Amino acid sequence: MHKYLLFLLCCVFFNVTSFAQINQVEAKAAYLLAEESYAKGDMKSTVQYLDEAGNKLGSVNAKILYLKIMAQRELANADQSYFAKLDSTIALFQKSPDISTFNEDKILEVAKIKVQLKKEISQKKIDNELKEKAKARAGISAVERDYPDWPLGASLATLRGKHPDIFKLIDDKSKDISVLKGKYGELYIIYREDIKGVYKFKMKGDKLNEFHLELYKFIDDPGNEKGKEAFAKIVEDLQGRLGSQVPKIGGVEGLRTESYIWKEGTKQVFLMGNFYSTGRNSATISIYDYALF
Repeated sequence: MHKYLLFLLCCVFFNVTSFAQINQVEAKAAYLLAEESYAKGDMKSTVQYLDEAGNKLGSVNAKILYLKIMAQRELANADQSYFAKLDSTIALFQKSPDISTFNEDKILEVAKIKVQLKKEISQKKIDNELKEKAKARAGISAVERDYPDWPLGASLATLRGKHPDIFKLIDDKSKDISVLKGKYGELYIIYREDIKGVYKFKMKGDKLNEFHLELYKFIDDPGNEKGKEAFAKIVEDLQGRLGSQVPKIGGVEGLRTESYIWKEGTKQVFLMGNFYSTGRNSATISIYDYALF
């Protein structure tokens, strides 16, 4: 019995040892293929072979990581989306267990790449922010043009000519409209359901500096299904034109609100969806120019 168990243990040990030796050989082969790919200028294959070498070994060492950094550096030169991968590989290289015995010149070379990469990542962030601002600026101007009857900066006389029905209410001192005077101008609030579109606007120094429109309203919408679909389409359109924004979710019992804000310079676009548990819902958009406040 003991001889049989000893025989089994020897077989297991032999199989494990053989398997480990095969993995080491294949890891070496993958590394050599990575070197050949690097010499040919095929950086993607280089990285793939190095990943395979690491998988065969069960870990990565400084030698593998160094060549991977060199390949990813070349890839990052052509495509900035590789910045994050390169940064991660550098961090692994500098923490690798055998770094203390690795070639000092190569360690210094990686350190130089790290410093350069930090600068490039910072510049990329600045460039992306500038692109987003330019997109938002152009997008807000485009959204303003969606409402040509309410041009920001327009005079009271201009608006009177465009909206005689609203200003008749003002002239008649109707209860269907109120005018609130404050620090930032005169706020006009319209209560008439038959007057569609703008339900609130503000003037300061005879200039329109903000207006608010109702985009849609559903009175009987169980589960708010129609409203959710309509609001999702509006959000998708504005995200595409103005840039991606994370929604702010709020509300009280029986009411859920979802809002988005896009800002650029002195301009702002504010979108809000109101979803009531009763099945009533609506969406409003507000456009501001704080230079006119």
